[in-house]
Amino acid sequence: MNLYIIVEGEQTEMKVYPEWLHFLAPQLEKVDDAWSIKPDSHRYYLFSAGGIPSIFKHVSNAVADINDINASSFLLYALMWKRRAESISKKKSMGN
Repeated sequence: MNLYIIVEGEQTEMKVYPEWLHFLAPQLEKVDDAWSIKPDSHRYYLFSAGGIPSIFKHVSNAVADINDINASSFLLYALMWKRRAESISKKKSMGN
């Protein structure tokens, strides 16, 4: 099993996801390049999209990568939308 993971943030998610995966799927090896994922391997590629809205642009590129790599990968798309929406709503109600 291979994973191609896109996360919203650049800092917290890039630290937390490898720790979670270490406990949830210790057989997975982190790679720094999606093209290092090979068929029948157990690897994951973690990519930070740098926030909203840029994360939406990266999804189509990730799908293209997965198809080109042809390594039976799953795409995980992690977005913390509720927290962002609540934060924006609070700022608007405070007049900021």
